[in-house]
Amino acid sequence: MIPLKIRLLVSLILLVDCVSGQQNLQPENAQWLRQCDSILTLSEAQHQSILQILLHFQLKSAEWENKKLENNRSDRDPLEWEKNDLQLQVEKKEMRQQKEDQIIALLSAPQIEIYHQSIAPQKPSVLHMGLKHDRANCIVCVKPPSP
Repeated sequence: MIPLKIRLLVSLILLVDCVSGQQNLQPENAQWLRQCDSILTLSEAQHQSILQILLHFQLKSAEWENKKLENNRSDRDPLEWEKNDLQLQVEKKEMRQQKEDQIIALLSAPQIEIYHQSIAPQKPSVLHMGLKHDRANCIVCVKPPSP
């Protein structure tokens, strides 16, 4: 487990980078964008738009992390803490959905189909995965194409 002070420092650095206008994607976001670029053959305009979306949500994610850390540090009543924690989880889920919707809005119909098949396949109804599960390459998660 990463100590709280280090997580706060990393979140603060991300926040400062995004606010200062530096376009530094986190490594996992940069890798995801490269994957999208190669699989979907994005145009330059699509690439730049998705980059801006990722940067925006990277900033929002850092803000969310700070809220989560503040909630964890606070000396609140356990019921109030749990209520705030549940609200934060809902916010995170909504944030991910907004990012997904904005990215899909930029793609053409064939790109959307490829995106759903290769990059972001639907979650399976039965969870059979571990922590490092790759849904895109899982033989259980990826349904074979119908004839």
